[in-house]
Amino acid sequence: MTVLPAKHHAHGVQHFYVKSDSGHDYVVTHVRREGQRRWFCNCPDFTFRRLAVKKHCKHVHQLTEMVRLAGGVSRLVALASVERAA
Repeated sequence: MTVLPAKHHAHGVQHFYVKSDSGHDYVVTHVRREGQRRWFCNCPDFTFRRLAVKKHCKHVHQLTEMVRLAGGVSRLVALASVERAA
């Protein structure tokens, strides 16, 4: 799975472009506002799990692990931007 942060974002909202191992492209969004932190993905699995059992898809799980290892969403975006420029 390949993850790239989007260049455009709004305050408190960060989008990531995710290319899955199966070759499909998805957008994973992190929303952080007034004590809330939520993740969304536009893949069918996220939609089903979110509605049925309120769980996340593998794209969100992978991205949250990358955020944890980087030390936060902002640091992950910064690291990815440096890698993209190199």
